[in-house]
Amino acid sequence: MPHNDAMLVFTTVANAVEAEALVRALLARRLIASGTITAPSKSFYRWEGKLAEETETVVLLKTRSACLAALEAAFDELHPYRLPELLAVPVEAGNAKYLAWLNAETSLAIT
Repeated sequence: MPHNDAMLVFTTVANAVEAEALVRALLARRLIASGTITAPSKSFYRWEGKLAEETETVVLLKTRSACLAALEAAFDELHPYRLPELLAVPVEAGNAKYLAWLNAETSLAIT
């Protein structure tokens, strides 16, 4: 398998409307090749010293490590949360044709 720098980025937003707006904006900037919006999920966490629980929508973003800095900057501008989750996990392996497509779709990232 050829070397790749593909990344899977996780984030959450309050609902599918926010998720779709975020994914479309990131696609327009070519910072991601694809975004998958999941069904609502339940998140539990500590925030400002208190336990919190929220219904959120998980968004999976497919990108490259070369786009992560620009993606983080875009989150500062576009993400609806004050402290957005941005967790990037390297892709160890994948379909070579898919990875080539992902690379092509993000090679002209607009920052």
